[in-house]
Amino acid sequence: MSKIISSDENYRATDLESSLLPNSYKTAIRLVTKAALYSEELTDEDFQDLKQEGFTDAEVQELMAQADLVNMLNTIATVSGIKLDNELAEAEF
Repeated sequence: MSKIISSDENYRATDLESSLLPNSYKTAIRLVTKAALYSEELTDEDFQDLKQEGFTDAEVQELMAQADLVNMLNTIATVSGIKLDNELAEAEF
């Protein structure tokens, strides 16, 4: 996945400190991760952050749908014995 963004062998797309990722992407990734893993911790401020980055209501709905999809796919992968990509498993947000 990281090779799509950068030819740097050490680059990791999961590194949210990277200057290669726009701030809007970083905000969206953080919120979707929080929604997928810690949905009970979502706040109005989380959604305001997306609005401030220029996301529309429809885009916010799509991001939440992505969080839901990831949860479903992870469940299917776990049940099926499919291993996660190491890069994704090592990500810290």
